[in-house]
Amino acid sequence: MQVTFDIPQKLARVRQAEADLMEAMALQAGAQAVGEARAPASARDLAEARIRVERYGRETQIGKQLATQAAVAFDSGLGEAREMLENILLHTRADGERLKAL
Repeated sequence: MQVTFDIPQKLARVRQAEADLMEAMALQAGAQAVGEARAPASARDLAEARIRVERYGRETQIGKQLATQAAVAFDSGLGEAREMLENILLHTRADGERLKAL
């Protein structure tokens, strides 16, 4: 028959493990609360990003059409280089904003 006299040490380890468990549960509850608080903001940010993507997508298409028309007009001698460059810049900016929104 063996008897160990380290019962107080084992009880201390059990209490420490229980305290660690309670701390982990409190951290988990706090993390869930923060996640729930951020969820509406994230959903709102996502909705705004989708709107920006659609808007800049349309602007990109319009800018591309204008740049193409200005390039054709410039090549045929009926348009100015400044107009063509402005339309290319419009297209590029809109496309950049669309990509940023994505």
